[in-house]
Amino acid sequence: MKKLIILIMTGISLAAQAHSIRIFAAREGDAIKGCGYFSGGSKAENVEVKVFDANNKLLTQMKTDADGTFVLKQPAAGFFRFEINSGDGHKAEYILNETAIKESANAPAGEPVAANISSEALRNIVREELGREMFQLKKQLDEAEHQRRVSDIIGGIGYILGIAGIAFYLSVRNKSRRD
Repeated sequence: MKKLIILIMTGISLAAQAHSIRIFAAREGDAIKGCGYFSGGSKAENVEVKVFDANNKLLTQMKTDADGTFVLKQPAAGFFRFEINSGDGHKAEYILNETAIKESANAPAGEPVAANISSEALRNIVREELGREMFQLKKQLDEAEHQRRVSDIIGGIGYILGIAGIAFYLSVRNKSRRD
């Protein structure tokens, strides 16, 4: 009986892990675009997202759309902590830490801008551009890493059957020793 309880508890913990929620966000132009999804790949539709600053002050809250995406329009560059809560005990957070980007917007067209900006500002510009370009790639990679595959399921069943086989073997061996 004790072994059955252990197997059931293991199955419950695996099921809980299979439905964990994920969140991702990146700057796209003058907005921060993000998405929420469950580890199996399904979209986190109509789920609450809260945005906090570096001092843990709530800046805003919103809900994801039918695709599991959300948009924070025209935020100044800074520190953002996005927290998603599906309402059934699943929570996740994502931190987007930006620093103020001060580009040389007044530089004449065609002239090199690098001479007019600091190395930190240049790093921030590159970081923003990479974030914009890599948003979909990072999202797809994260979804792929957390999807349950058929091989994972078959492997899990194999572990359970293996443990059950060992338990059965030990049970029969102990009975034969008693007799």
